[in-house]
Amino acid sequence: MDDLANINERCAVRFTAEFEDTWGSEYTALSLLADVVGGEQDCGDENGVGGNETQTGFISSSNLRQSSSTLASSSTALPCAILGATRSASTEPTSMLSASYGLPQMSWESGSEELSNKDVYPLFSRVIPAVAATAKASHQHLTNLGVEHCAVLYLNDAYGISFLRSFLGFASSGGTTMDTLAVAYSPNTAAMVDADEVTEAVKNLKATGYRYIYMITYPEHIDLFLEEASRQGIVGGEYHWFIGTDAVYQQNVDRDSPLDRAYHGVGFLQLTTGKEGLSGYDRFLQEWRSLDASAKAHFASLTPNPSPGYNYTSETPIGWAFLAYDAVVAMGLAACDATKDESSFFTGPELHDSLHKVVFEGASGLIRFDNSTGTREPTSALFEILNLRRKGITDDGKSEFELILSTALQPNEDGTDWEILQVNPFIFADGTTTPPPDLPPVNGGKGVDYNYVGDLAIMGYVLLAIIAIISISFAGWTFYKRSTRVVKASQPPFLVMICAGILILAPAIFTLSVDDEHFSTRGASIACMATPWLLSLGFSISFSALFSKTWRINKILTNPKRFQRVKV
Repeated sequence: MDDLANINERCAVRFTAEFEDTWGSEYTALSLLADVVGGEQDCGDENGVGGNETQTGFISSSNLRQSSSTLASSSTALPCAILGATRSASTEPTSMLSASYGLPQMSWESGSEELSNKDVYPLFSRVIPAVAATAKASHQHLTNLGVEHCAVLYLNDAYGISFLRSFLGFASSGGTTMDTLAVAYSPNTAAMVDADEVTEAVKNLKATGYRYIYMITYPEHIDLFLEEASRQGIVGGEYHWFIGTDAVYQQNVDRDSPLDRAYHGVGFLQLTTGKEGLSGYDRFLQEWRSLDASAKAHFASLTPNPSPGYNYTSETPIGWAFLAYDAVVAMGLAACDATKDESSFFTGPELHDSLHKVVFEGASGLIRFDNSTGTREPTSALFEILNLRRKGITDDGKSEFELILSTALQPNEDGTDWEILQVNPFIFADGTTTPPPDLPPVNGGKGVDYNYVGDLAIMGYVLLAIIAIISISFAGWTFYKRSTRVVKASQPPFLVMICAGILILAPAIFTLSVDDEHFSTRGASIACMATPWLLSLGFSISFSALFSKTWRINKILTNPKRFQRVKV
């Protein structure tokens, strides 16, 4: 890389390193750090940079995946800087302790948003963007799919809670909001989670009824939850699992096994530590593959509890190796910058301040830091949306799966924004490119039950016709017989009013049967507004006539007792 060309001639700073494995324990991380820091010091050679080479006590990290976080210590000199840990839960307390000793600390995997708070972590920096970047990209992808309801399964630790808070913030802002229901699970350690915890969490996810499930977790836990989700029936064509972490899966699985049913159509959004075609990535990979046996043995001897997966013999290193390399390079360039004014000493805060000036093409792409937080600028990192698909059947009868790049979020030239690049269509669990609905089908798949009147309206029309005919007939008969003694005594005007009121009241049967099954929305609205008028007017006219007749009879029968003439 151009920024490192002849750096040994341009910069007299030299790093030494030792490694300690904290096994994912916050207590162990703090204990190891407390053992190696005991005071403040200036870093450098008292005779000056121009004389002997500067020997720098440097705390680095091997960060084995199964341990999740590491610290390095120097038994011969006080450290000048710390690399690690990876788990945010370990990084947060250690970075506070290291800052109290004036030591800058840098991580390549701790993504908690809390670590951007300079009031609490004044000397912390990282070459990985905060989780808000992944949360933003994930929310943007789900929104593009038209998702309005999403269940979130998250890890109940500093990393998971910070990630969830960022995701919910994006889900509740902007032009469209996304209804989210969060389900937590708590692991015993970074790589261990109880089966009962998995079962209960998946049960709670199923209870939400949501068909899109966004997973905030560690890669080691993905298979555990997908297997249990398959057993509980929340995978397959009606569901879509989208995971915001490194894509970890088994290439070959038994046919008709829980993972076989769950894998196809799963989506991953992950920070990509580099890809072929990027100059820094290609040159790092070239140097990696050129390591001879003695170099590999030397590196392996430095890491505590080495495992086969980290023995420097693989053709392509695991993803975090690129970020770890960039962390070391960034710290080294900052140290060189801190001594470029011919000063032979620099303090921890000065080293940290120099980090903000560092911009270089690293193994994972362009490295640029946010001066206010010490965190890598999110848009300087490359994100990819990956699609896990069933490739076929192997010779031994197993299902074979492969990851296909669907969409790339490529930093622009100066790393200030993403360029969205659609590479391949995304294939969902049902084998199509059509996103599934985010809620279960209504009414068992029959659609929404709008409670239409249906054929009962015919009965209403018949009754309406009968009532109208009878009302008109009685009114006509009353008019025709208006001079007869019985009708005249019953007061024809009141009798006609009763018929007229019923004739106005009856059409409410028709207006109540009008709905948008057979009528327009405007027609249904008019009928709806007409109903209370017909009911109230018809009722008032009919019963006012009945009330008046009753009141008249009461007056006639009451006044004769007083021997008085009364006119009603």
